[in-house]
Amino acid sequence: MLSVSAPVASVSSSMLEDVPCIPMGEMAAALNVSSMPSRAKGAKLPEQVARWLREGYALLGEFNTWWAAYEGARLGLRVAQGWASATEKAEYRRWWPSEVRRQTATDMAFVLFNALPESARCENPLVYIETDGGMDDGCVYRIPVPARDVEMFDKYATRIKAERELMDNAIVS
Repeated sequence: MLSVSAPVASVSSSMLEDVPCIPMGEMAAALNVSSMPSRAKGAKLPEQVARWLREGYALLGEFNTWWAAYEGARLGLRVAQGWASATEKAEYRRWWPSEVRRQTATDMAFVLFNALPESARCENPLVYIETDGGMDDGCVYRIPVPARDVEMFDKYATRIKAERELMDNAIVS
């Protein structure tokens, strides 16, 4: 069996200063709004990617970085499956204006995440929420949900409700 692995650049401890501890999807969202070139060729140095990440995260802040990653994943699935309305497609394009840039941001997040020491990586494990699923069938369903989403929904419940209402009003209009 042939095993191929990409070389992983080591990261200096000084590079970890001020790098937000966020999952890879959020790293990609922050990189998307940074000055990172859309067509970055090859693997960039983790130190450069960290600078772009800090820049993008400073622009968006915690909530909008998470929201861009969360909505980008949710809407991206709907767009890819052909289920998205015109409004949802427009919202997805607002977060991710180009597929080339989305892929570059994802690739650069991978470069940085894998260059970080394991102790500095913010994994996003699944937690299980028990619900009736709105089915009224007497059953209890265990739904896997990323822990970061539970944390952020809890922390920003009022703001998320307002964001959802804005989106619902845009879809109805």
